[in-house]
Parts: sequence; C-alpha cells; structure tokens
Amino acid sequence: MKPSAGALFSLFAVGVLASCASPPQPSHVVPAAHPAERGHPAAPAVSAAGTARLYPVNNGALAGGVRTARLTDEGNGRGTIEFTMPYGERINGEYAPVADGTAGFGSIYKAVFNPNGKATSAAPKGSPSSVTAAGVDGTRVECEYYSDSGHWSGGCRTSTGFLYRLQN
Repeated sequence: MKPSAGALFSLFAVGVLASCASPPQPSHVVPAAHPAERGHPAAPAVSAAGTARLYPVNNGALAGGVRTARLTDEGNGRGTIEFTMPYGERINGEYAPVADGTAGFGSIYKAVFNPNGKATSAAPKGSPSSVTAAGVDGTRVECEYYSDSGHWSGGCRTSTGFLYRLQN
C-alpha cells in the first residue's frame, strides 16, 4: 500500500515545523544556597548540630521517660529535629521562628506550663518558634517554644496525647 501524496506532504510539513521549534528556555535561574565570594568556597548549608531534651509532663509520657532530640541548625532559627518515641517510632521534622501574635500560638505552651490553670512564675522570654514533626507510623508532634540566646524553653504535644517540656 502506497501512502497518498497528501499524507506524505503532511509528514513533511510536521517534520519541517518541528525542526524550527526552539528548545524550551528555563523560566528562572536558581541561585546557590550560599553563594561564594570570589576565591572563597561556599559556606555549608548546615552549620551546626545540637540536642534538646523532652521531659515528660503527663502520665502517658512519664512511662517512656526523657527523650533526647538531635537538632541540625540550618541558620536563621531554622533547622531539623529528630528523636524516637518511647515505643520506637522515629520522629522527624522542622523547627522555625513564628511571627509574634500568630493566631493559636501558645496553646501547647500553656498546656505544659500552666496545667489546671495554675499560674506560671514568669512570662516567657525570647522569640516564639515552633516544631512540626511526624513519624512513619502516623504520630504527629507539635511544639511551641521561646528561643533566647540559643536556648529553648517550651512544650510539645503528640497526637497520642503525650505532653513534654522542651529544653536545650
């Protein structure tokens, strides 16, 4: 079976038009995370690591004892956090500053430091920050803390109902 002249012309036209099309151009250029000055190597993306302790506050958390979290500081008050729940689930997440007056901020802090309506000894000092983390088995962890000169003081609540006092 021979192709018709019209079919051959269509194939030829599509081939010519396709060869004229220009390749897609990048829509933007992504800058380096930490650009280097001339003659100096770029700064590493992760600058420091440390630890924080999660001290149990309520009965559910008491059975598992104190947890130690590993922190990786990525600068500007941001970084990653990881620790293991008492029943073995690995929790991974991020921490970051939050704006003063953020709606809802303080409810976890108050649940840990002001249980049953008891007064706390002093108002929190430092910049408000939060942790959002989760485990592979579905446990979610949220923390609210105040950071002052690199030290944290705050509280954490898990989706399983555990409450912890957070300090580093």
